[in-house]
Amino acid sequence: MAVKVRMNLQVEALGATFHMRPHDGSWARFTKSIAEFAGAAGAAGLEFEGLEFDERLGGEQWALIAAMPAELLEAACDLFVQGCIAWAGVEDEAGNVLLCNFEAKSAMDFEDKLTVAFAYIATMQDIEAKKAEPASSTTGDTLPAE
Repeated sequence: MAVKVRMNLQVEALGATFHMRPHDGSWARFTKSIAEFAGAAGAAGLEFEGLEFDERLGGEQWALIAAMPAELLEAACDLFVQGCIAWAGVEDEAGNVLLCNFEAKSAMDFEDKLTVAFAYIATMQDIEAKKAEPASSTTGDTLPAE
């Protein structure tokens, strides 16, 4: 069986399309921060599933964010800055198409970086949940007929 590599993951947020690729250092920092936060908060982890991140952050999202330590928020922003490899629908203040580069990604508003990062995380969690779903719908101890 061959190893399958996802070259990028398309994420829709803020009326634009972002092509994301995992960045090992950013994911490591984010994962460590999540684990520390979950341990301190007595939570098993953060589930972004069910929270919508396709538009500007609202009350539900800000309640989640308000509980997070600064290091976790910085790691989430870094997921976006380091992981976004291309985008469509991003413009500068004058309405000109903005190239996807480190300077432009770094200049984006904090809230926008978080919105895209959390949309990316929610998409990744959705993909992982689908991988974990059983192949058949067996119930109890009954095995499918062969």
